[in-house]
Amino acid sequence: MIRFCMAGLLAMTGTAQPQGCRLAQRWWEVEALCKTLGGGACADPKLRHSHGPDARAPEYAYATILAGGVRRSAVVLKEGAVVTFETGLDGGAGGVTIRDCGAHLEQATVESLDLAGVRLGGRVVFFHADTRSATSAVSFDVAGPARLKFLIVGLAVGTWEIWRNGFLLDAGGAVEPDSGVLSFEGPPGGYFLRRIG
Repeated sequence: MIRFCMAGLLAMTGTAQPQGCRLAQRWWEVEALCKTLGGGACADPKLRHSHGPDARAPEYAYATILAGGVRRSAVVLKEGAVVTFETGLDGGAGGVTIRDCGAHLEQATVESLDLAGVRLGGRVVFFHADTRSATSAVSFDVAGPARLKFLIVGLAVGTWEIWRNGFLLDAGGAVEPDSGVLSFEGPPGGYFLRRIG
């Protein structure tokens, strides 16, 4: 289930914004991410977070916690959008929620059996639809502009092959320890990601 939220939302700084939401000035830092996740996320020792791909000029930030039988994850995009996902330990997925914080990006769902995802303009954000990190292959089909930036959350640490339409695009996609995130660029098409080490 995808929920699109456009107005009356809380900003990451916790103040009401009648025209949507606004990103904190340093939106990629852990304090701002904690406010996005809510519920005492900063005090949780299981909080995982990262930002990238360049730490000096981040394009996205990511955080996740596992608390009370629910994994709650959030991705913040520099364009001004917040994408959140919740899934329960019982396997029940709560769905993806999009908050438009001034980005006004074209929004579309993306089909996958393994992942919950959306396309926001030229960015595609996926969450592994389980409380555990994906260790086996995942796949998806996506349409959109000629060049897309992908962010897949919830993958196991290691090296991942990235295949597109049956051809190897990259044999060295890296998921770093403590991040669980794979980011890469590519054209629209059918993708298959496989962990090789």
